[in-house]
Amino acid sequence: MRCEKVKEKLSAFIDNALDREKTSEIQQHLAECSVCNQAMKLLAQTWDALEVWEKIEPSDSFEAKFWQRVRERELRKPFFQKLLKRVIPAPATVIILVIGLFGGIYLGNIVFPKETKVSTNESLLSLGKENFLYLDNFEDFPPESVAGVYIVLTSQKNDFK
Repeated sequence: MRCEKVKEKLSAFIDNALDREKTSEIQQHLAECSVCNQAMKLLAQTWDALEVWEKIEPSDSFEAKFWQRVRERELRKPFFQKLLKRVIPAPATVIILVIGLFGGIYLGNIVFPKETKVSTNESLLSLGKENFLYLDNFEDFPPESVAGVYIVLTSQKNDFK
């Protein structure tokens, strides 16, 4: 049997709470191992000293006084200390979520980097103008938009006078 297992079972061995097989294994180990034998003697001496010790009986009102003191201490706690117990979890949760969000974005950019390709003017010209007609949508104010109609109306001469 290993020393660790013997030391775990020494208290039960001293109390005679083990079966015969375990008891004989521990006795055999104690006969061979001086370290475990010394630990067993020390534990037995400790139990012997505790048996001599007189038990102290608390007064009848001990428990009531104890709990009264506990309640008084709770009431005497400063207001900010009570407040911190309730207020700290919310900001801590927000901070953890923000760190997790930005950490996820950062790791996502590392794992899946964005690939950008730079084109030369010659390659764009070779595609032809018909491939870029959708870019006409980026004019300042298309004529059919509200802003375009407003500009047309305000730029014409006022014929209503």
